[in-house]
Amino acid sequence: MVVNKTKLWENLHKNRGGIWKTDSELSYTEQILHTCQKIKRRENISTNPEDYIKKLFSIADDLFAEVEETGGTEIAAKEVIKKFVAEENIPYLKDRYNLIDILDTIDNKESRRANCLGKAILFSCLAEMINFDLFFKLRKVTLPNHIFIRIKDKPDKDIEMVANYEEMERISEGEGQEEALKMNVPALWYSHLCGDDNMSWWYIEEMLNELLYRFPEFVPALFEKAQISISKNKISEAEKYLEKALNIFPEDIHCLILKGDIEYIKGNKKEAITYYEKAFLNRYADDKTKLLSCKKRSRIAKEIGDEEAIAYAEADIQMLKENYKEALSILEGLLLESKEDAKDAIYNKMSIIFYSLNDYPKALKCSEEAIKINPRNPIHLYNRGVCLQILGYPASAETNYREALRIDPCFMEAKKALQTLNSKIN
Repeated sequence: MVVNKTKLWENLHKNRGGIWKTDSELSYTEQILHTCQKIKRRENISTNPEDYIKKLFSIADDLFAEVEETGGTEIAAKEVIKKFVAEENIPYLKDRYNLIDILDTIDNKESRRANCLGKAILFSCLAEMINFDLFFKLRKVTLPNHIFIRIKDKPDKDIEMVANYEEMERISEGEGQEEALKMNVPALWYSHLCGDDNMSWWYIEEMLNELLYRFPEFVPALFEKAQISISKNKISEAEKYLEKALNIFPEDIHCLILKGDIEYIKGNKKEAITYYEKAFLNRYADDKTKLLSCKKRSRIAKEIGDEEAIAYAEADIQMLKENYKEALSILEGLLLESKEDAKDAIYNKMSIIFYSLNDYPKALKCSEEAIKINPRNPIHLYNRGVCLQILGYPASAETNYREALRIDPCFMEAKKALQTLNSKIN
């Protein structure tokens, strides 16, 4: 079945007759392609958006035919597009690959490639061309180092761009910063700016200013502007950028660490340690980020002679390096010296270590000691639930997960654990 491209075009531009308009009236797909064209122009590569529109329509024709054959529904469109952009069809690579790069290699199975941003954009552009009901439900979701698509529905669904087809879709866990699809435009520019080490700082700053003029809540640009301000010793200006960024996305690990750096520059060393600890405990922090925050905490603690803070940082470093005996030795020493109301954090770390060593009875005992000191901390309840589940007490584990969620309804790990437990029981 061959779908008429003109009809698809008219469907895409219902009230505009398929006529190209000014930038402000371009469709989402056109905005993306024009942005890619400007990026390529900076790389001295000439492109024509209309050529890529035609290539996209050629792909959309084939996919639309598959959608029609399977019922023509929104769900059918979603599944067909998912299959097309799945990891096994367009492999994931970490470097920059925008829509033009993808379309330039789409016919070559050996060289076609895309990163999470490129695949999210390809998914959303095809949705705009194939099924409006699906397209209007799409949102961009940003994590500190990753991008994926959310479909607003009942319930919301997340489409993980770098997974294989069978694992791409899941019920949304509410993670990340949810934004309109148009925020893929500044994300393209930002990916371009950060991917070129040879680009001059004045050009980067010029583009960041333009991005923030058009997209004032684009967190990565606010972060970069804060970094530039620090390099110019404009600390109060950097703080304003970071304050805005953290108001938009409080869990951005890069902004938290930079905020710690600013507090250190200002001489507020204990406040700096607090921000580094927030970065360390952040659910989006990887081991590299955690180790960086620990080293910064340790250095500052030594400067101010805070032996307890030094020990905490060293224990975390040893945990990250999987030197569990050394970490336990430090934590046991801290138990003897710390105030009673601070001991729950120590027991919590010890519980995590025993869990990592597969000593679940000791992990459970430590989590229970932590709960005695601080019964309203959802992390302690969650940890106890995990231990109880492994030790064969699913009903008690469920009680702990639910209590953790009652205290903190946004506690994602507890939500996941409860869903997994219920699916096993059912």
